Amino acid sequence: MKLVTYIRASEWWEYKFTPVLMVVYLLFIQLDLSFPTSCWLFIFILLSLVPGGIFVSVLNDLTDLKMDEKAGKVNRMQKLGRLKRSIFLLLPFIVGLGISWYIRTEPLAMFSYLLCGFSFVLYSVKPFRLKEKGIWGILADAFGSQVFPSLYATFLVLGSTGHEISNTQIILIVIWAACFGLRGILWHQFHDLENDIKSGISTFAQNLSDRKSTIAGYVLMTFEIIALAGITMFSGQYWCFISLFLYWGYLLMRRWKFYTEIIPFRYTRPDYCLFMNEYYQIFLPVTLLILLSVHQPIFSILLLTHLLLFPVGILQIGKMILSK
Repeated sequence: MKLVTYIRASEWWEYKFTPVLMVVYLLFIQLDLSFPTSCWLFIFILLSLVPGGIFVSVLNDLTDLKMDEKAGKVNRMQKLGRLKRSIFLLLPFIVGLGISWYIRTEPLAMFSYLLCGFSFVLYSVKPFRLKEKGIWGILADAFGSQVFPSLYATFLVLGSTGHEISNTQIILIVIWAACFGLRGILWHQFHDLENDIKSGISTFAQNLSDRKSTIAGYVLMTFEIIALAGITMFSGQYWCFISLFLYWGYLLMRRWKFYTEIIPFRYTRPDYCLFMNEYYQIFLPVTLLILLSVHQPIFSILLLTHLLLFPVGILQIGKMILSK
């Protein structure tokens, strides 16, 4: 579908949304929420993230038009006229404002939601254009793509149900999301390194040596895993650690079977795997939904819904395991 291509849905639907939903599922378990309440929150949070995904993708393409043309890089907005470009940008923006107004009774959730989009305005749009301002660029992307969405989902679940969690747990969510988000944007900048150089775009990754990349990667992974362990312990679901061992077993299988490079964010060959990426997208969310289903069998409906909405990663893992 052309629409899906223009809004770059394949780049955020599964890869960006499932880690946020992972936090939501952990809260469902920790707070022992009913199935109707959980379903409503799942639907609302998922649908409310869509305008942001579209807005950020279109904004990034529009602000990179001239640079992409200079580098000979395909830009999805090139073939669209000004009217269609305006519609693609303004429609999700207006819908997002409407969602913000709807949740105005939950100010922490509302501000976190608004900050998701604002971070990328700062990241992409001149005169701010933090994308080319070194560390500020990767921080803006990490907070916009992971930290603020995770906080939005957390505050909405808490505010809507009248529950509370400790400030320590919220801080752990921020640390986990920030570290994962930073690894994600650093991977993206290294992936686009040649195109950015051709376009004359200066990014943080261009000034990061191999040694500094390695150190930064392991430091981020260490804090990320410690924070994740803390979040999991607060939820009281120690079964999650079993799914972590299963994931590590899967990584060993890929390493042994396909010689896959397991990376913090910088790869040196085509067959690579971003460490913990599939755990956040597949292993942990599915494990949490299975645990919910064991506790309340009706949650199997939510499990099935999740599998139908986010099938790509699961199919890829199945293909990896079954291939010779």
